[in-house]
Amino acid sequence: MNFLEMKLSRINSIIREVLGDSSAQVSSYQIAPIAHRITNGVTGGVYRICCSIQTSGGTRKWSAVVKIIQANAGSKNYKLVPSTDPNHWNYWQREVLFYQSDLAAEMTGFLRVPQCFNITTEEQQCELWLEDIYGQPASQWSPQQYGFAAYHLGLVQGKYLAGCPLPHYLWLGQTPLNGADFHWLQHSINSNAQIPKDLSSALTHLFQGTMIDISQRVSNRKSEFLQVIEKLPRTLSHFDFQPSNMFSELDEFGRTRTVVLDWSYVSNGVLGEDVASLILLSSWMLNFDADLLPIFEKFVIDGYHCGLSHSGYTVPIEFVWSAYATVAVLRFGLLMGYFLEQTQCNSYRDNCVKRFARNAEYIFKQRYKVIRHALCLEHYAYKLLD
Repeated sequence: MNFLEMKLSRINSIIREVLGDSSAQVSSYQIAPIAHRITNGVTGGVYRICCSIQTSGGTRKWSAVVKIIQANAGSKNYKLVPSTDPNHWNYWQREVLFYQSDLAAEMTGFLRVPQCFNITTEEQQCELWLEDIYGQPASQWSPQQYGFAAYHLGLVQGKYLAGCPLPHYLWLGQTPLNGADFHWLQHSINSNAQIPKDLSSALTHLFQGTMIDISQRVSNRKSEFLQVIEKLPRTLSHFDFQPSNMFSELDEFGRTRTVVLDWSYVSNGVLGEDVASLILLSSWMLNFDADLLPIFEKFVIDGYHCGLSHSGYTVPIEFVWSAYATVAVLRFGLLMGYFLEQTQCNSYRDNCVKRFARNAEYIFKQRYKVIRHALCLEHYAYKLLD
């Protein structure tokens, strides 16, 4: 059934359960799809439902976000295809099982998850009825606010790094850096490749001198970096810890806390993976000018290290930098060959221009700077190889 065609009787049943009021009655409601870009076939749609409710205490407003989770993406050509294997990094039921586990229930502190009101399960499809978050989206944050979010992340991850047993649910799967088919790692740099003429002034320097040398040097030691990542301290990781999934709000004492959405990739990962996403995806997705990366990066690493320390995991900040750098070099530095291929793909360029409402030269220039920055972190990463 199409979610937009949901019957009033079903909405009433769910709301009575959520409110704990058997007399609650929806007097009016509105369901609307939330505009977003879906690349993962696990997500069948996201909707906001707004209701006016008659309760035993009077009239009240209530809203929720409903996320449709599906095992079969049908005929749609999604970039990421759902899997029915619980060990797979894109297992379709992972987020549902996360909200049913004690992991979600425990995340109520400075880093929290949206409250889950209801889970409706049918064959090959689930509905997650989640709290509608009204905080400040991360796209509007200052660099200092990202530092607070990193501190909150450190508080959560540090307890596992300090000795708290990692959860061992079958559905948690493996770190995507080892479990996913990161095809861009296979794309080598071709210095003879043709740069599109309209982008040549912005990108020609990409294929000159030092950056080519660094990229090839890192690529030659790729297997060693992956081995280092395997040996890094392990912790619970979100794996999509980026601005589009984050809000800030104030708790009842006026303290800032971070609300994190979309737990479909949650797994046992390693120190540095979520921090790499937070720092580099923020610029990759144009939330911050890539020229500000050194400043932004320091706020985040300092905040993260402080959170780790306050949770009982005390290591030198240099070790945190090296762990972050190792992940960053692999996930973003080695995008260079793949990135050049994408600049020549008209559909990719058109999609970027449409999504960000900026010209292709600006977008690709920013993304090149992210790649360059990640490659320049190699000196931190090599400390873990020696």
